[in-house]
Amino acid sequence: MYSLDLKDRKILTLLEGNARESHSTIAKAIGLSKDSVKYRIQRLEKQGIIGGYRTIINLSKIGYELYSVCVKVINVKDMNAIAIEIAKEQKLFWIAELDGAWDLLFVLWAKNAHEADIMITRAQQPIGIVTEKLVTQVINFQFLPTYKDLNKKPHIIDLEHVEVRIDSIDKAILRTLNLDARATLLSLAKRLEVDPMTIYHRIKKMEKNGIIIGYTIIIDASKLGLDHYSVKINLVNPLQRNKILTFLQDKITGITHVLGGYDLDFDMYTRSTQEYYELLKELSTKFDIKTIEHFKIVQTHRIKFLPEEL
Repeated sequence: MYSLDLKDRKILTLLEGNARESHSTIAKAIGLSKDSVKYRIQRLEKQGIIGGYRTIINLSKIGYELYSVCVKVINVKDMNAIAIEIAKEQKLFWIAELDGAWDLLFVLWAKNAHEADIMITRAQQPIGIVTEKLVTQVINFQFLPTYKDLNKKPHIIDLEHVEVRIDSIDKAILRTLNLDARATLLSLAKRLEVDPMTIYHRIKKMEKNGIIIGYTIIIDASKLGLDHYSVKINLVNPLQRNKILTFLQDKITGITHVLGGYDLDFDMYTRSTQEYYELLKELSTKFDIKTIEHFKIVQTHRIKFLPEEL
């Protein structure tokens, strides 16, 4: 576990808000020299706290839907091997081993429900006996900053199926920015053999029409001494949803709104298992909760933000 000072936390917060922010802009914002900022970022990368730079892309704008699948299994000796096998699915977005109410969670992109059903059936084959399964369609999700005391503004993706036409150059730009959100216009131009100003205007156009939502970093919370949990709640009174989110606002890192499933679905970080269970107990005391399911994200096997076919 690494201990960060305020300057490091501010750097992470600024990069979470915009991973394409220049060293000069960050330096001016936090009162350091450009070289000091560059050194600190390189150190955070070397420590593994910054795991990469990603572009937040709304794939519903180019014809995709997002589905989440939770499964409970029996008689599985090597969940790690199964997760690795499922991760070969080309349109898989995310897959993780869990400890709690569910054993495995995977999220995938599909053109429609029929395609999603085929992909889910195929992904289940390595698992064996599935005793319970929950499939939901994601219609909105939010990424919230790690350090809420420094920034509370989330990245929000509304998955509305309004398709925008893009060509092969746009797709190449998205693929490249997906691998490195900090790629410069010159490096993009050299790699794609396209004029830098053409790339600049195409990026701005995709930002304007909502294909590109923003740019952020991948933070390994475990390196900061944080445990990653997911909580799914059904409420007696659904109107309490926003009150619960306000109550937990300093802990929540992601909020998912799904069609079907649960009234409230969110991810959170805590410093310990004890802190986590104390929060759950307090939730049950303060609010009218019908059911609450929770699990720890034990290991993530794949995060791939674009389908390989794009």
